[in-house]
Amino acid sequence: MPNDYVTERLNLRHASIRNDLPPWIWLYELRPPGPVEALSCAAGGLEYARLMYAAANPETPFNDAHLFDTLISHGDTEAACAAALIGMNSVLEAGNDFREFNTWLIRIDSLITRPELSAHGRGALLIQTAIAQLLGPGQLDDTLVTLEALEDAAEAAGSDAQRIIHASLRGYCELMSGRLKVADAIVRDAAYISPEPEINLIPKIHLQASLGLINTIRNNLCDARECLNTLISSPAFDRLPSPLWLLSMGHRLLSLAVANDQPAELEAIADRIRAHSIPSHKHYHRSYTHYALGAAELLTSHPEAALFHAETAIQMAKRCYSAVAERTSSLLAIQALADLGQHEHALNWLAASVDGWNKAGAHLLTASGALEEAQLYLELGRPDLAHSALDRARAAIPTGETLPCNLRRPEFITQLLARLNPPSKPATMPQLDPRPVQITTFSELCVEINGKRLYDRDWHGTRTKTLLKALIVLGGYKVSAERLCDLLWPDADGDVARNNLKVALWRLRHLGCKKSETPLPWVVIQHGYISLVAGLCRIDCIEFQHAFHEAETSQDTSQLSTLLLTIPANFLSNDDSEPWIIEHRETLLRTGLRAAYAVAEAAIHNSTIPDPSPILENFLRLAPADKRCKGLLKTLELNRM
Repeated sequence: MPNDYVTERLNLRHASIRNDLPPWIWLYELRPPGPVEALSCAAGGLEYARLMYAAANPETPFNDAHLFDTLISHGDTEAACAAALIGMNSVLEAGNDFREFNTWLIRIDSLITRPELSAHGRGALLIQTAIAQLLGPGQLDDTLVTLEALEDAAEAAGSDAQRIIHASLRGYCELMSGRLKVADAIVRDAAYISPEPEINLIPKIHLQASLGLINTIRNNLCDARECLNTLISSPAFDRLPSPLWLLSMGHRLLSLAVANDQPAELEAIADRIRAHSIPSHKHYHRSYTHYALGAAELLTSHPEAALFHAETAIQMAKRCYSAVAERTSSLLAIQALADLGQHEHALNWLAASVDGWNKAGAHLLTASGALEEAQLYLELGRPDLAHSALDRARAAIPTGETLPCNLRRPEFITQLLARLNPPSKPATMPQLDPRPVQITTFSELCVEINGKRLYDRDWHGTRTKTLLKALIVLGGYKVSAERLCDLLWPDADGDVARNNLKVALWRLRHLGCKKSETPLPWVVIQHGYISLVAGLCRIDCIEFQHAFHEAETSQDTSQLSTLLLTIPANFLSNDDSEPWIIEHRETLLRTGLRAAYAVAEAAIHNSTIPDPSPILENFLRLAPADKRCKGLLKTLELNRM
């Protein structure tokens, strides 16, 4: 007796599907079914109807072993393939326990070698296998082997959709392996596979999300912004599957946080992510949400919030058994601890994480962690260990790649390298300033007393350092003790605040001293006023302000020009701990810009003055949006033509 089930399916296939394509081609290419495809599958009997319902309702759990076994027993390999794809997608959409992938992966292993399975079906199964490998154990070498097989299957099928998904997943793997240039080349090439109208939405968004992340990590922020804005402004974007929607929005949030120039949009995207994922109570979705929010907090100088989000992301990752989510969130936690000054805690966590990163092939995390380690050891006064950590960071990434800015801005790398490899001083350089206390504030706060640099361990509490910052911001001369009390301890009673100030001042005066050593009298208190003694203490920002006012009075910019070139960064550029620090930073930047304008305008009207273009370029680096700087540079360029 003939097998009626198989006969019915064969008749359906030949009657309704053109070009001998499998009936589930729409599912294999990650798109909704067309009208003919939907009718054909709907007319295929009860089993097909159950598959169609499950595909249309990914929020409903699907793990129908009986249906899968029935399709296998009937020899309907393509429908069994569709069931496996729907099952894998159901686990991903649920986001609660990625161990459930394993049951379907066993079924996929039994399907994928069947000769009757179409190349389209094989490619679709390999896509789901790669996604499960990435989100679960996260072993990049295993995933890359799967992606090699996917590339062959996509070529055999002639499927642009699968080629694009392959490029997106491969680009992400190469990124995490530290091969950023390779990742960029793979994803950019795939953008030309098919014009916009001819390819369905999900593969395109997969690709744009990968490209946006790669551009963000490589600091190509304009390209990242254009790519991700196009992605999330698509009319169909909010109808995407939850995991892909969340991934895309997370990448957009990261690019905004790195740029840090659109705070309103940053907060709006963060709120959309919260509203979308937190009410669902899906562990993986919540883990990625907290990771994305934590990354944004870290990049916008809120390490306490970043640490909370990182720890929550790790907790959620453990619940859904996503090793890769746990690994990436661990780096975020280490970075937040470093920014909070919890150096030993950060180093201990780092030591516990490195082996897992290396075994997974996640060299981007290994290199990023080693850079954090170098910074931590510098803060602890161990430049020898910092140099070793930098060497490990360079060894972790392939030859030809630059050190990665993973959840850090480029200036983090620049400043780290400058501290580890300070430029050699020319023989003709003027004599060093003889004053025993040298304080620099352009970039980070650095204090040297008698040639010895002070590190965090030398300060005996953060309030001592904050007191020095306040004295500098208030001019460093005859600063009222009452004003300092109001600024530093606004909520304390008068006596408590004055006692706090007395303790902090004692510690400040004794910085760098041994117990029996008499301190330098560089901090003096007279009649309730506190001063930093100019004859013993040089402070770069105060020296700059004096030079600017003298030049403004005398209209002689010659001495000012040299000083302007020595400003490497904004005042305490990474310190947003107090509003008065931020306000003073903006004041100094405006002063510096006024000085740069004055020098440039003097040069425009007097050809004997040295070219001030390097000064303008330096301040454009500090204030990239300054139109007047750009205009003066253009005028100077035209004058030279």
